[in-house]
Formats: sequence, C-alpha cells, structure tokens
Amino acid sequence: MSVLKAEHIYKYYPGTTALDDVSASFESGKIHAFVGKNGSGKSTLLKIFAGAVERDGGSLWLDEKELDPKSPMDATKQGIATIYQELSMIPGITVAENILIGRLPQRKGGLIDWKSVYAEAEECMKKLEIDIPVRAMVEELTVSQCQMVEIAKAMSQNPRVLQLDEPTSALSQSEVKTLFRLLRRLKEQGVIIIYVSHRLQELWEIADTCTVFRDGHYVGTCDLAETERRQILKMMFGDVAISSRPSLTVGEETVLSVKDLSSEGKFEKVSFELKKGEVLGLAGMLGSGRSELLRAIFGADAFDSGEIWYEGGQIKKFSPENSRKLGIAMVSEDRKSEGIIADDSIALNMTLASIDDMGKGFRFDYNKQAAMVEEQTKRLQIKMASSRDAIHSLSGGNQQKVIVGRWLNIDPHVIIFDEPSRGIDVEAKQQIFKIVWELSKKGVSSIIVSSELEELLEVCTRILIMQGGTLLGEALMEGLTVDELYLMCMGG
Repeated sequence: MSVLKAEHIYKYYPGTTALDDVSASFESGKIHAFVGKNGSGKSTLLKIFAGAVERDGGSLWLDEKELDPKSPMDATKQGIATIYQELSMIPGITVAENILIGRLPQRKGGLIDWKSVYAEAEECMKKLEIDIPVRAMVEELTVSQCQMVEIAKAMSQNPRVLQLDEPTSALSQSEVKTLFRLLRRLKEQGVIIIYVSHRLQELWEIADTCTVFRDGHYVGTCDLAETERRQILKMMFGDVAISSRPSLTVGEETVLSVKDLSSEGKFEKVSFELKKGEVLGLAGMLGSGRSELLRAIFGADAFDSGEIWYEGGQIKKFSPENSRKLGIAMVSEDRKSEGIIADDSIALNMTLASIDDMGKGFRFDYNKQAAMVEEQTKRLQIKMASSRDAIHSLSGGNQQKVIVGRWLNIDPHVIIFDEPSRGIDVEAKQQIFKIVWELSKKGVSSIIVSSELEELLEVCTRILIMQGGTLLGEALMEGLTVDELYLMCMGG
C-alpha cells in the first residue's frame, strides 16, 4: 500500500494564511475527495503536492520518502501528476503527440520515430481502456475526450499519485460516468487519487473518503459511506443556512423578446420573452445550444437570422459594448479567459464595465472607483487582503463575485448568467442567488444557464428546455423534480 502524507504544512500570502499547520495522509486503493469553501486551502495543498506552489513550512512524504517538488515537472518525476480544471491540451497536433509531448521517441539522427509515437500512445490508451484514435487532432475532440487524453498523458509516466481539480465542471452526465469508470480502474491499479470538487452530490458516487478544509485548517477526514451530506456541510461551513427562493413578483411588461433566432449548427428558430423581474432558467445538456444562444443575445457571437427586441425597440447593433450601454450584462461561462484580466487588480476587474464613466489619465476619478469597489465588496461579501492585489490571488468563488459586482455597477436591467456557480462553493452560490432575488425584487430580469439542474429549480421562477439547438418548450414548475427535468433535457 502506498501512502502520501502532508505534515505540518504552512503557506502564507500577504494578509492571509492559506494553510495553517495542515497534516493529512492518503492511501492507495481509494479515491480521496478534497472539499471546502473557496479560500479554504484545499487547492493550495493540491498545488503544493503538484510543485506549482512552494510551501513555507512542513514536509511531504510518499512511501516514507520525503518529497520536495520545485516545479510541476519535478513533481511528476517524483510520482505526482496533476490535471487542472483548465485543460492543457495543445491544439493543432494529434492525441499521440499530446500524450508524449516532450518525450517523443526518436531515431538515430534526432528524427522523430512516428511509428513508435503512435504505438506507445496506442498502448497507453489500450491499458486505460480509452477508445479515442491516437491520430485524431485535438481540436476535433470533445471536452470529455480531452480530459481522457489528459489522464492518459499523466498516466503514461506511471505516477503513483493522480490529482484532479474540478474534473467534471464542464462535462455532461454521460461524460461524467465515463470519467468515473476510468478513475475506478486506476484506483484498482493502486493509484492514489486526490479529487477536488465543489459538486458535493457526486462525491458519494466516486469517492471513498472526504477531507475537509476550512479557513486554511484541516478539519478532518471521513468515510463517505458512513457520512451524510449535512455533516460534510457542517464541517465545511459550520451551520450554513440554505436559502429558499422568496416569493417573487414577475411583472407583465416584456423586457426582452427573442424572435426566431437562428445560428447554423448552434440553434434554430428560438423564440421566447423575458418579463420584468423574471428569473428565467435555460435547461439543457451540453451541446443543446443554450450557451451559444446567450452569447448571441449579448452580442458576443453573431447569428444568422431572427430579431431581438429590448424594452420595446428592436436591437440593430450587436456587440458586448452596445449591450452594456443598453443595460444588458453577462457573466460568462469561462471565467479565466473571458471573465477576468488575471494579472490586473481586483479594483480594475470590478470596475471594467463602468471604467469610461471615471474619466481618463490625470482626470481618472479614483475615489469613484474606490467607492464602487467598497460597495460591491460589502454587498457580495468578497474576501480579499487589498483591492490592489491581482485578481488571480483570489479563490474562484471570490473571482466570480468580482465579475458579478462589475456588472452590478452599471445598474443593469437584464443580467445573463452562464454557469454562474461553476467552480464555486455552496456559500458563494447562496450569496449569488440572493443577489439574483434582490435584483428581481427591484425589477431586474435574469437569464440563467446551469448544468446543475437542481440550481435552476432552486433559483428560477420559470424554466425553458433546450435540446439539439431547439427550444422544446417550458417546464411546468409546480411539483417538478430534478429527475423529471433531466428527462426533459434528454428528450423524454
């Protein structure tokens, strides 16, 4: 049996202690879940094991041998492979090249031995029972297939530890099942698997143990077969109140009207109306066209035909900038590439949508910016050391709240949320939902897409169903269960 240990680990950042005397151990033959609210320290420990973050104190051990990874490559050499939420596949080359990148077999003279490249990659995929052609180009693969290739790439170096950070965040239900089958096979082969996730409901399906972190401290490890969800939540947050949707009054006035909107290969003849103060959910599986539809409405993507009317007038010019001027906001699905400017300050990121209102150069109104930041920080309970810090220093949940705050600064009439809870914890979700309900009471309308159908039932006043780019109709909310909603999205 292999055992990975962390002993008395400390990690400090300016103004905060990310890990405070954390000790924990993880054995082979089990899948170990890491859970905790954003900023709890779980991802920091994962990155310390991965060699991506240097610890400030303590020691790491693998089978009684001390580890000291100075980089991700060094960690891999010492037996620890890590797959992050943002996949690192290289487009433009084949699956085989991605698996063996940096280690491509060569013939005499330094030429690449392509026969050996494909043979080695094929053998690796066969061993893992992954059915993806090794000669396929990466850009032709689905997100799920890319995830499988990432795992194959990691396992091709025979690591004793495999770490996965939010591996199911962009996968459909069927793709999640495929991933879980692969992880169970690796567990049977004696690999120590560490699994970071905010999706508590899936832990009982895939994990054996659950290690809980809170505010930089190790709270404890429990056997999931003997533990209930409410016990995990209490370990994560103490006593957390799960809010129920308040009684919301939806107005008769139509704020947004979409008429026969089509985009070839994405969605076709979609029509619906959004009422004042309504919280409208769009439910559908991955590939149903729901995110593409939202991007077209916001002006981020072009569409082929159809009309969009807003507050009684037809929109003629489509761009994110024009939407902003009209009072339409959008919290995009891909926080890293479309939501934040990672190396810029929290203050700048939070005020990007209203930056033109503050002047330029020497006339820039820093006091106005500071007031906006302070207001939204309090309103959204954003945890940070200083608004001057780079936004990448924040946890995912706090980054998401900064983006929401950015749009609240413009006092929108319609706000579009594409996967607003992806990669954030229960507490942060509840805070965002409360903001949505507060906006509704003020007459602000919302459209929400979420792969977590439970969330749509929890937060929305009405839900539309999309499948294969077509709007199938409206779900009857009264008595609707999650299972029934899933069935509708799958065409039942």
